[in-house]
Amino acid sequence: MPVKSLLGLCIAGFIGNCGPAPVDETASAMQRAFAPPPVARQTLSGNYLAGQFAQHHRDWETATRYVGRVLEYDPDNPELQKRAMILAMGSGETSRAISQAREILKTDPQNVLAILFVTIDSFSRQDYAATIQTLSTMPEGGMADFVRPLLLAWAKAGQGKTETDALAENSPLHAYHAFLIADYLGKTDKIDSYLEKILQDTAIDIYELKNIADIYAKHGKTDKAKELYETILATQPDNEQILTRLARIKEGKPAASPGDLTPVSSPEQGAAEAIFDMARVLFSEYSDDSAMVFSRMALHLNPALSEARILLANIMVRNNRLDRAISYYRSLTPDDENYIPAQQRAADLLEREGRSEKAAEILKKLYDQKKDLNTLILTGDMYRRAEDYESAVKIYNQAAEALGGNIPKKYWHLLYTRGIAYERLGETERAEKDLKAALSFQPDDPYVLNYLGYSWANRGENLEDSLRMIEKAVTLQPDDGYIVDSLGWVLYRMGKHQASAETLELAVELQPYDPTINDHLGDAYWRVGRKREARFQWERALNYAGEEGNTSEEGMEEKLRAKLQNGLSEKDPSLKEAKNAGEDPLKR
Repeated sequence: MPVKSLLGLCIAGFIGNCGPAPVDETASAMQRAFAPPPVARQTLSGNYLAGQFAQHHRDWETATRYVGRVLEYDPDNPELQKRAMILAMGSGETSRAISQAREILKTDPQNVLAILFVTIDSFSRQDYAATIQTLSTMPEGGMADFVRPLLLAWAKAGQGKTETDALAENSPLHAYHAFLIADYLGKTDKIDSYLEKILQDTAIDIYELKNIADIYAKHGKTDKAKELYETILATQPDNEQILTRLARIKEGKPAASPGDLTPVSSPEQGAAEAIFDMARVLFSEYSDDSAMVFSRMALHLNPALSEARILLANIMVRNNRLDRAISYYRSLTPDDENYIPAQQRAADLLEREGRSEKAAEILKKLYDQKKDLNTLILTGDMYRRAEDYESAVKIYNQAAEALGGNIPKKYWHLLYTRGIAYERLGETERAEKDLKAALSFQPDDPYVLNYLGYSWANRGENLEDSLRMIEKAVTLQPDDGYIVDSLGWVLYRMGKHQASAETLELAVELQPYDPTINDHLGDAYWRVGRKREARFQWERALNYAGEEGNTSEEGMEEKLRAKLQNGLSEKDPSLKEAKNAGEDPLKR
């Protein structure tokens, strides 16, 4: 088992044993049904159950309050003390958690978490001698064997002592911190040897690679920095921060300011990084309770560690606590490197909650502050998803103007989405121009091929070209039911009804609950004489069209009822009413 996974299990065991297991956050009706009534909360058992319920659903602030009340009734209960300590730390009440830890150590001097909480307190006060003394009391085994060497090394670095060689021998993660300590102490001659040990870990993540690359860039070792930045871009090609750093290096400029290239500038920040590394491991192992506790510890040591706030937000998203996630994203300050993506994520969650006006307000403010082009494009995308195509086009045009009028290959997606908005507004010439331009940059993008091909077929134009393009799109995305539907519907438009029916049958297999695809198959069945099956498909389409979450064209249900009653006419008016080309595929 990889060392990081083993660490995750060790830590999760310490924290997981102190509280109830999580439940499905999506079961909101069940939450309401089993929530303790107000009267019960005034009793001892009521407070306990209320606290347990709140903890189940990641509302640790409320859980802390209720468990605190229970502890007033039974202050010497060791299990309650431990739970109260952990909940207090996880909810951000670090002073309360540390105070509780000191009480626990009076009767349980080898409690690892309590020792750890007291350790970060002395660390935050830069009392390195006290930190070292407290760590010496931590018992052997499990989590302690992993945590103690990291924090000891950072505490000794605070005393000006270098003990990195022994640290680096423990594991790749320990070698990573030896690398950071060597940089902090100015021992740059050692970092190359540590990097070799770090890269032995196949699970090294982007966050660590970025910090390593930044340190190399800071010290003028640009070839190594470029190599590492390019490694990051291989998995995150749109990472704006890394793209900017790499571009500046290629221009002969510093990758960023010295401060931005220095991940650790004090032992407290180093200890925060060590604790946060554990939080990230725990999050990757889905140990969300433990990840919350360690993220809070990291923030106690370094309140400016925005990555820890983002991790807390991600935990809340995973547990469907979108309101809390938004507040964490919004807590970042404008001077933080993560500010722009955090605000964009907050806007995305607000839109998901149906609060599009607030989301647009955040994006507008963000663009006014930072003049970030992607923020402007995201604003247009939001209007487009809301079917406000005029506003979307206006924003997209503003983005195009910011690019000087000529949209480069990097922003081909702007051409695609603006083309969709134009098409929905009926401005077919402008739509076709944008879609062709997007296709010139991305000739093998199945969605651009599909949309442009279908828009032609929908108007009865360039049918052979349309068929060729959509066949190519299907080759590129054979399991996309919507693109297969497009192929079947183009064949229908061309009068190839038997081939259309066979293709649309596959589309329905891939997307069985889509009303439009079932409607299309019904039409094709009717044309090949399978009228009973046609009515069955139209009936299914009618049922699905009324379901929440299914998108269907305006008036679709009325048209389906007419088909069920009358069938299709010989001239088939639906030939001029095909839907998918006029549907925004990015909303599916």
